[in-house]
Amino acid sequence: MAELKAIEAAIISANAHHFPRSRSYQTPDQSYKPSCELIWTKAHVGTEGNERADIYAKEATTRENVDFHIGLSIKHIKTEFAKAIKTEWQLQWSSSSKGRAVHEICRHVCSQRIHGNYFLNQIITEHGALASYQHKFSTPVQYAAVVRR
Repeated sequence: MAELKAIEAAIISANAHHFPRSRSYQTPDQSYKPSCELIWTKAHVGTEGNERADIYAKEATTRENVDFHIGLSIKHIKTEFAKAIKTEWQLQWSSSSKGRAVHEICRHVCSQRIHGNYFLNQIITEHGALASYQHKFSTPVQYAAVVRR
């Protein structure tokens, strides 16, 4: 963490004190592609700028709070949203007064698609050619199957 703080301080210092070495730096060049190279150097070997990094690193270790924050990843945010949605869905499914016949078979919600038997699904959900369902549409009983529990 101290290394990141030292790099951050070096970037701020470099942006604040820009002294170009030649005229080529003063005019923008379309072929110029900025790059950054990080090289690890041992501590206290006399490398210019390394002493300053050591000072910043020691200062960072004495602080109570860290002021460098790395945000949450998109994957983490999506995972947390998915968990919250599934929890809310489970609460609604458990407390709803509808679909209790299906609830007896499937008590827990699942986001994975299940390929089941079409006719079995019609019976479990009490939809389809059942007298208890077809009477809602004024369908004569002789055209509907009768299923008793």
